[in-house]
Amino acid sequence: MLTQEERDFVTFWEENREKEGSLKKMMMYGAPWGLLFALPIMVVLIFHDWHKRVGNISTGQVIVVAICVAAIAFFYAYFRQKVKWEEKEQLYKELKIKEKKTEEKK
Repeated sequence: MLTQEERDFVTFWEENREKEGSLKKMMMYGAPWGLLFALPIMVVLIFHDWHKRVGNISTGQVIVVAICVAAIAFFYAYFRQKVKWEEKEQLYKELKIKEKKTEEKK
């Protein structure tokens, strides 16, 4: 027997699983986390005077690092949201199996 919360989740996931699996949605919800993960790298690069032995950094190096930081943010955001989507999908499948078993017992 499914609880009300589990039934609500199954209903929600049946309606929204395709939308939440899209790249646009994944990036919209994952981008803040990706940037939160990657921006400290950029901050350390911009304020490189924190250590005396760090040499001068050219503009080209800053651009390359900025592109790399953007790539890190993108991949982190995508994979984080993909894992969350997979967890929800797994829970949905488990609840559907549980629901089938309770129907068979009746």
